[in-house]
Amino acid sequence: MTTTSLFRTAYRIGVGVLFAGMILGQAGTALADTSSPADVATASKTAESAYTDYSDVDDYSGVSDEVDAIAPALFLDGTVSGRLELTSVSCDLLTDTAWTWQALGTVDGVPADVTFTTNFYRGPGDYNPTTITDEDGGQVTAQVGDVQVASNGFTEGVYTVDAGEQSGYIDAVLTDDANGLSIRVSGTWQCFAP
Repeated sequence: MTTTSLFRTAYRIGVGVLFAGMILGQAGTALADTSSPADVATASKTAESAYTDYSDVDDYSGVSDEVDAIAPALFLDGTVSGRLELTSVSCDLLTDTAWTWQALGTVDGVPADVTFTTNFYRGPGDYNPTTITDEDGGQVTAQVGDVQVASNGFTEGVYTVDAGEQSGYIDAVLTDDANGLSIRVSGTWQCFAP
């Protein structure tokens, strides 16, 4: 084969590849054109509604209405950070007005316990994560290994019990200024036994 015939063969292959690319490119453009702006907007709204981020919420009203649609997951951030790998979550009405919720598990392999206790339980709804003596709230305590911190009268956030009293939402920053400790507990929960 001469040099001229090699160039002709390479040229024919190149033109063939170029032609095939043009056909495939037009087919791809035609497929892309079949999605209308309405379809794209609907897909975007569907994807956006699949995840709700409550990290910057200032008004917690209505949070409990959305809790059932979110998979349970509790997170700690601060002095101790990580996902609380749950082993059990109990919800117990101790008396007519005393209610406690306890989430047990581990954070990075370290035993962890998060509780909410109120002496003024009034059923489903939002509670302040403050103190056990708050008529509109209760106390949240988080312990991971030797680190323990609890809510106080200055804690802001929400502890929500849903209508079925078996799931809800929490977002509270627990502080112990004297020992320089701070843990934000946030996420959704659902009662279950091991």
